[in-house]
Amino acid sequence: MTYSKRVTELQRIYSLTPEDVFFCMLVASGATRQEAYAAIYRPTTNGTGTIASKANALQKNKPGISQLIEAIQYQRSGGTTPTKTGSPKEDTAKIAEANKVDKKTLDTFRSKDGILENLIKVLPSLTGKDKAAVLMQIADLQRMKQEENKEEAEQVVYYHPVSCFRCALYAENKKKQKEEARKDADI
Repeated sequence: MTYSKRVTELQRIYSLTPEDVFFCMLVASGATRQEAYAAIYRPTTNGTGTIASKANALQKNKPGISQLIEAIQYQRSGGTTPTKTGSPKEDTAKIAEANKVDKKTLDTFRSKDGILENLIKVLPSLTGKDKAAVLMQIADLQRMKQEENKEEAEQVVYYHPVSCFRCALYAENKKKQKEEARKDADI
């Protein structure tokens, strides 16, 4: 089957099959993921639960799907996405430049404190399952921080004595050895 130039271009950019591109277009136009999956892939099962799980699995296995859905929705909302009509090297360079994160932002996400801070900032805007998931992540990170602190406090340090001629214990031991040696010699 021959597909339009736009479909083949999106297919190449996001590393998807033509069916995946059509799935993304349907989802971006307002169809639910289950409806789009049923329309494009025509599963043999009738259960909506299995269709939903298959649609979610498809999206997890191919990260280009969620990227394409977001790009199409952004384009329809009035924004323009950069057209990638150049060579593949230029496309790769543009994608890499778009994905760059400033060093300050990257440093905040490297520490547990930075991650916790950003999760707490996002928390008020969430509802339902998303809010519960973020709360669980916050609790996990706080628990990990506490365990990390406990490990440092409970750490046992062993000191090995070094023989030293000035040490009082060493001097006492030497005196005892000399006295025992004299007693043995006198006998």
